Amino acid sequence: MNGMSDLLILLLLVALCGGWLLWRARRWLGNASRKPPIPKEALADKPTAAVRRILEEHGYKVVGGKYRQPLRIEAGDSVYQSRYYVDGFAADREGVYVVKASKPKLPMEWTGSAIRDRLLPYIGIYQGIDGLIYVDTELKTAKKIKVEWD
Repeated sequence: MNGMSDLLILLLLVALCGGWLLWRARRWLGNASRKPPIPKEALADKPTAAVRRILEEHGYKVVGGKYRQPLRIEAGDSVYQSRYYVDGFAADREGVYVVKASKPKLPMEWTGSAIRDRLLPYIGIYQGIDGLIYVDTELKTAKKIKVEWD
């Protein structure tokens, strides 16, 4: 009977160690595949003082600065280079957001199609982003924009 209990304890220890190793391997592989939502280069920069001030007045914490996201576009036999400019990254209790500031020469039209055309790409570029904050530097407002797919 004594040998049977020793074998049972040994099997239990082997099962626990194997389960722990399997759990650690799955956790490590899961973390390795996720991209951080904010590019490293943006973490070292800050948005302009006006944008930062407006964000802070509206309760957001600035967590990253300006960033240029390069794009390579293939259309047929041609290859084009382009980029998206992000004015910063901000966070609140609900999540992390891309920040896009207004441009005096390009006023924002607040319709569903205009928001989709002008701002949706900024939300889709980064995994883990919860939306976009549009900062109007003339009106000193910050609008949070979230997108839900129907």
